[in-house]
Amino acid sequence: MSASIRGDRWVRLAVVVIVGLALVGGALGIAVRGEHVSAERQRQAKAAAASSVAAILSYRPTTVEAELTRERRLLGQPFAAEFASLVRNEIAPKAKQRGITTKATVVSNGVSLIDGRTVTLLLFVNVATTERTSKEPVVTGSRLKVTVRQDGDRWLIRVGPGVTYSLKECHE
Repeated sequence: MSASIRGDRWVRLAVVVIVGLALVGGALGIAVRGEHVSAERQRQAKAAAASSVAAILSYRPTTVEAELTRERRLLGQPFAAEFASLVRNEIAPKAKQRGITTKATVVSNGVSLIDGRTVTLLLFVNVATTERTSKEPVVTGSRLKVTVRQDGDRWLIRVGPGVTYSLKECHE
């Protein structure tokens, strides 16, 4: 019987070791998948923020209202409503009056914070601005802190507590 008891201990020990290895393997698999999801979320957020910021900071005087109205779909609330007011009251009238054309390019960006479906990024943006009276564009560089939030399969620029924005400075 003592050989049988010892055999049972080895079987129990082997089962415990196998279950332990399975649990560790499962935990590692979940961790690796979590890192992959996080890396994918970062990639998506960076791409969405770069294309959205370039779109809302670029326009031509003849189509400024249509372009920026279309780009409003890239913005979350309440920022979308505030942006519409800014376009209607300041950006469009100045662009038409002075013949302003802007072309924004995001030259670099990086993630500074991920909180669930919300990602905060730092973007380095060059904006080339040409007025009717000038031949050469004036290029200005800016650093923008942008927060995007995943809404289904879309990423929307949002403004929330502690997040500030000033598009006005970029368009004057």
